[in-house]
Amino acid sequence: MKKNIKDLTKDALDQYKKGNFDIAEEIYNKILEIDNENFISIYNIGIIRFTKKDFKNSENFLKKAFELNNKSEKYFSAVIDILLTQNKIEESKNFIEINSKNFDSKIISISEEKIIHQKLLNEIINSYNKIESFNNNERNKLLDKAKNFNKKYKKNALGLKFLAAILINIENKKQECDKNFSEIINLLEKSYSINKNDLNLVFMLAGQYMDNSMHEKAVGLFSLSARYFPENHLIYYNKGNANIALGNTEKAIEDYLMSIKLKSDDYDSHKNLAKAYKDINDLENSYKVYKKMINLNSYDPSGYSGLGAISILIGKLTDAEKNISKSLELDPKNDDARQNLSICYLRLGKLEQGVDFSQKHVGAIKFTNKKELGNFKII
Repeated sequence: MKKNIKDLTKDALDQYKKGNFDIAEEIYNKILEIDNENFISIYNIGIIRFTKKDFKNSENFLKKAFELNNKSEKYFSAVIDILLTQNKIEESKNFIEINSKNFDSKIISISEEKIIHQKLLNEIINSYNKIESFNNNERNKLLDKAKNFNKKYKKNALGLKFLAAILINIENKKQECDKNFSEIINLLEKSYSINKNDLNLVFMLAGQYMDNSMHEKAVGLFSLSARYFPENHLIYYNKGNANIALGNTEKAIEDYLMSIKLKSDDYDSHKNLAKAYKDINDLENSYKVYKKMINLNSYDPSGYSGLGAISILIGKLTDAEKNISKSLELDPKNDDARQNLSICYLRLGKLEQGVDFSQKHVGAIKFTNKKELGNFKII
């Protein structure tokens, strides 16, 4: 039995709340096949497109919804917001003027204030983009302007984010012992609590967590953000890195595999996955991933050096010598690869070559008492 519009609308809203934006949009489009002027569905598609940062199409849908329901304050405000998001200030002014008679003075005043607010924010953003050329006095003036903006507009996510960005720039110029990022983290957390749909903000906040050894918070942030950006492989890649920092190697492997599922040619995800497999002694899978890395980028030495190291551990010494030698052709100064090649020579019985290479390039070879790893530590 076919569902009616009411049931479909409920289904779409449920999917939206779960972060399944594509599914929600599909359902809203089914509603429009039944009723092509269903302004609720048109409006919600506009919001979904806004969430995806598809601002042009979002604007079209939100304007259409307002045309069909031009007495709605919510729809009126949504059109202004999408226009200002795209810095269409003059068009926003015209839109307010044309529709001013349909709404009370309070709504119009709020809308006009949004334009003033956007102009001020634009000034801050434009100045921030030149911050590297500023002297200390100019930098401090920009900081004061951003602080005043945030005093007036306490719940503006972008204002909080740029205030944090300015403070990051200032802190990074201080001596290491004088740096303090607690205020920055607090600002970014407030910004994120207001707007969870800003991917750049997610990485800014996660970066602060990682740099300040708050790895559990980073994992939590990426886990939540995966609901909002389910197809972004970098969410899972960075979550994997945070799990590695926590010692959760098997969870990190799941994250790297998800990143690769979303972007099959992502070299860094393969690189970290291969290393993670090696760390849990899953040499078979580590070997496979290193081989895949070489297929992905035959000019990057890390695939060859990694494959060579694993080949030593599983006894494929001839392959190890070939791959490590290739890695050193691409990166002659790689000390780990030099040491592994020395070990490889010695295990192959090329004692004179191994000792000579070690003396020239390594200086010493690390030993280990772990019998399962052989007589030498493979790096």
